[in-house]
Amino acid sequence: MHQYVLNRFLNQVKNAVDESKANKILEVGSADGYVVGHLKKYNSSLELYGVDIDEKILERAREMNPGTRFEYGNLETGVLPTRRFDMVTALEVFEHIGNTEASLSNLNKLDAEYFLISVPHEPFFRILNFIRGRHWRRWGNHHEHVHTWSRNEFKRTIGKYFLVKKDYSSFPWTCFLAIKKNIK
Repeated sequence: MHQYVLNRFLNQVKNAVDESKANKILEVGSADGYVVGHLKKYNSSLELYGVDIDEKILERAREMNPGTRFEYGNLETGVLPTRRFDMVTALEVFEHIGNTEASLSNLNKLDAEYFLISVPHEPFFRILNFIRGRHWRRWGNHHEHVHTWSRNEFKRTIGKYFLVKKDYSSFPWTCFLAIKKNIK
């Protein structure tokens, strides 16, 4: 069941990429490159890049995704690539970051047309974790999650910097395709 739900989410990510016609994509918080690998499997002509704060996991990403560029990046401190991208993804990242405001501001500074942003849809994500026996001592909440949002709360949270163009949510994840707001 878990793999089925995960595959539905990954297909929504693929649909967002396809519908936006994005070709050059940066994944912020790429971890081991699982999403990059999924996208590459469906469209080998995509130009994919990944950044993460964990050098060890970046090595694994490079091994798992030959030909894809992975480098150090930190959304919270703003150490990010300065190249132009069609789309930037930040999938399952914001629940791990202490300073949401700084991270959203730094994400908004990236040169891209589209932004695909997702977080676990709470409290459902925790409930499902608890039911499947994960993270019982924390009532289903992963030990690395420092923030939780409902769908509407997260839409309001990103709304200061981004305008949501389409909802690509796939239970139990909230996922929005957005563009930058004109911030003065």
